[in-house]
This record gives sequence, structure tokens and C-alpha cells, in this order.
Amino acid sequence: MTTQSPLKVKRCEFSLGNKKVALLYDKGGDSTEILVCGFEKVLGNMLMQNALLKFPSITQMLWGNLNESIYYGTGKGSIRTVLTENGSNDLQNRIHKDEITSITFSKDRIFLFTASKDETYCMVDPANLDVITQYNFHGNFVRTVAISPLYVPDAKPARRFHILVGGGQDEKEVTTTGKKGGFEIKLVNYVTSEELAEVKGHFGPVHSLAFNPDGKSFASGSEDGYARLHYFQSDYYTPKFE
Repeated sequence: MTTQSPLKVKRCEFSLGNKKVALLYDKGGDSTEILVCGFEKVLGNMLMQNALLKFPSITQMLWGNLNESIYYGTGKGSIRTVLTENGSNDLQNRIHKDEITSITFSKDRIFLFTASKDETYCMVDPANLDVITQYNFHGNFVRTVAISPLYVPDAKPARRFHILVGGGQDEKEVTTTGKKGGFEIKLVNYVTSEELAEVKGHFGPVHSLAFNPDGKSFASGSEDGYARLHYFQSDYYTPKFE
């Protein structure tokens, strides 16, 4: 199935239950809009509706709990929420100094992570958008964060408070400034902030990371044109990686 959009679509997110879809439109320049509509309107190519929200430089968006709000990040480092019922802005907090490149919820939606071009990533409380912990990516853009599903108390084969962090400088900046690319993926304990491991292999900025639902492997995608599937070795489940 193909649906023709009247504008450039930067992002598409299905609601919990898959009955609605949110579209992030890029109208050129800094002009962006979020449109929410029922899935049947997408199937029927009926996307010309009034936008839920018009706001400059929206870069990311994600549905909130019970589909009552949408969380979105901006090019100036703010994270905000908009109520889906009436389009009014609810919460806001400028937690970064530069563009927010990703927003990721934990499996139970108790906390979320943001990533930014200001070379930091943050654990955030979704209830009030307060920063719980801020982490540094050591001089490189952060473009994506993935949260291990093994943080729950009954996780098998072992409980892990881990995230994967990826990013790196734009390739053109690496060649002009001579800075290290920073394309390595970091495995981090988000409770202690300790970097436990570094995964090499990509030779371009890493834009996408995702854990397997069983927590035993993960996938990565990069500007180098490769998607990679990584499996954790047996010693990952030993106290060495707690």
C-alpha cells in the first residue's frame, strides 16, 4: 500500500493500539507540523486536515501514555508535550543546548532518554520532563539511544540496567576538522554512568539502534550503508557486565 502525502514527511508514528497515526511534516525552512488522524484516513489518502500542532524545527516525536499526548523534540534542545485532544501545549523543558536527535521510551514508559547534537544524552522523567541524569558522549554528536528490556526485576538470563548509545560527527566535518569520527557504539550502565564496552564496525554516523525484545542481541544502522546485527556473548550475563 502506498499513500501520497501532500508534504515532506520527516517521521511517522503509530499510536498505542495502531488506530491513529502521527505525521511530522517538514514544510521547508524551520516550519514543521504534527498531524494526527485515524488510520482509515491514511488508507483512504485523506491526509489534508488541520494540523494538531504548528511549531518551528520539530525534529522528533513519540506518542505518550494512553495516546493522550505526543512528546516532541526541537532543533533548539527543548522537549515538549502537546495534548492530542485539543492541541494545547502541556509540558516543556529545554534540556539540551542543541538539536534533539532522538527520544526513546523505556518498555514500561516509566522513563525516557533523549539524545542531542550538544554531545550529551539524558534520562528524563516523562511526568514532568525533569532531567534525572545527564551523560556525556565525549566530544561527538549523540544520534540514538536504545534501552535494554532486561532492566525489569524478573529479567532472564540476567538483569541489566544498560543502554546503547550511538552517533558520531557528520562525515564532512571529520574530513575538514580532522576530529575522530566517534562512530563506535557505547554500552553504558545508566545507573552508574559507567561505559562497559565499545562496539566498532561502522565507518559512518550511527543513526539507529534497537534491542531485540529478549535483550540478547541488537541491531544498528549507519550512514555507511550497513545495518548490522550484534549478538551478546555468554560473558555479558556474568557479573563483569552488571
